Amino acid sequence: VEIDPSRVPDATVPGRADPQSMEHVLDAAIGAALKTSTGRTITPELQADGPGVVYRIRHTGMDPTALERIDSGAALRMRIASTMVRRLGGTVRLTAEEDGTTVEIALPAGAN
Repeated sequence: VEIDPSRVPDATVPGRADPQSMEHVLDAAIGAALKTSTGRTITPELQADGPGVVYRIRHTGMDPTALERIDSGAALRMRIASTMVRRLGGTVRLTAEEDGTTVEIALPAGAN
């Protein structure tokens, strides 16, 4: 599995969140992406999106319904990440696309 960091900007993306919480959220989400990988490259992205910050992990092999049920370690990791993100005022979505599932973690700029 390769991680392609080319879509993570060199510049700082404005936003506020508890660093420990974000470390746990990203650890859970990236861990789930790696657990479900089928040999493809996963691509993390980070961008300012209007009044917030959006983290995306593209090209995962994750089941897009993983947040609705817990039947694997990856689904449990995503449920944990989703719960933590909601406490920060954000959302987590899993979207099926042609080249895999995209994990999107959206946080308001004022999350803390």
